[in-house]
Amino acid sequence: MTVPSWGRPTAGTTVVTGRVDRPAPAPRGQGRMGRRADPSVIRELPIVNLQVTTEDHEGWTVLFVAGEVDFAVVPELGEHVRRAVAQGRHQLILELTRVVFLDSTGIGALVGARRLLRSCSGELRLVMPESTDHHVNRVFTALGLRRLFDVHPTLDEALADEDATGAVAAG
Repeated sequence: MTVPSWGRPTAGTTVVTGRVDRPAPAPRGQGRMGRRADPSVIRELPIVNLQVTTEDHEGWTVLFVAGEVDFAVVPELGEHVRRAVAQGRHQLILELTRVVFLDSTGIGALVGARRLLRSCSGELRLVMPESTDHHVNRVFTALGLRRLFDVHPTLDEALADEDATGAVAAG
């Protein structure tokens, strides 16, 4: 079985997320030609990693996110956000300049982070370049998500913004 050039696994292949190897589900329990997929077959795929590092800057907690944010790694990203909030860090910046892919579950995770922080009177800022070459920026622009979030082109600008009014107040 050939892996598509964009690196997405097909049914019966192994997904490597940096945490767990698990076989991808075959449609309706079937492999090719109506036969059951052989779970013992392990295919070598590019590693799909999410890397999150946390640093404190000027009273803000910055989560540097890198890699692909998709269904396989969204729980890990959500855990980083929830852990920061549980530790009393209610001013978060998600630095997304090194995110190369964002799917609908990743968008859901960002919306969930926004809701969580708003529920505890916190604040969420996002950092992504304004370049149209940046995947996350294109997704945000196409879906009109910039109006929901306080988005900055650089970390320095996000830290320096004393009166962030770029996000819609309703929740």
